[in-house]
Amino acid sequence: MINMKQFLTEDRNASVDKGALMAMVDKEYSEPLNRFGEKLIPESHLYKVGSEFGREKESHVTIRYGFLPDLNELQLRRVLELVKPFNIVIIGIDKFENPKEGFDVVKFTVESPVLRQLNAFTKQFPNEDKYPDYKPHMTIAYVKPGSFTKVVSGMNIQIPIRRICYSPAKGEKSYFDL
Repeated sequence: MINMKQFLTEDRNASVDKGALMAMVDKEYSEPLNRFGEKLIPESHLYKVGSEFGREKESHVTIRYGFLPDLNELQLRRVLELVKPFNIVIIGIDKFENPKEGFDVVKFTVESPVLRQLNAFTKQFPNEDKYPDYKPHMTIAYVKPGSFTKVVSGMNIQIPIRRICYSPAKGEKSYFDL
């Protein structure tokens, strides 16, 4: 059984209108990844609207986005009851082009059988996920279209995941230790 100790923090995602389940990267790993992103992407390439977008501040891999209605505590326990700490592997750097929104998303490409299993399992809960193919990734930054052209493959960086976060459509995020 997992430790379901819950931590509440400020809602840093107030613009999100649907719930999201995320695998969180510990600070000891996210800080060096963020510094790497700062060296990789110049400030002039960032896409910003006020304080929105720009560099990702909270390193995570989304398991599933689009829960509507929000998951309740019983549903979260059902999803997480057998999950133990696991590793993700960063295998490369790439981008998603998003011309409709006016920006590109630079990201670490991630692999993890556990993330894929959790994504598949969470399909049973009502959600409005518009992306049928799960592509686990960790956003580095939102950039101006076409400003990022580097692609890196062949990476093999293992990062432990020890916490899951549920960010509801309304209210504060909940953190669960695995």
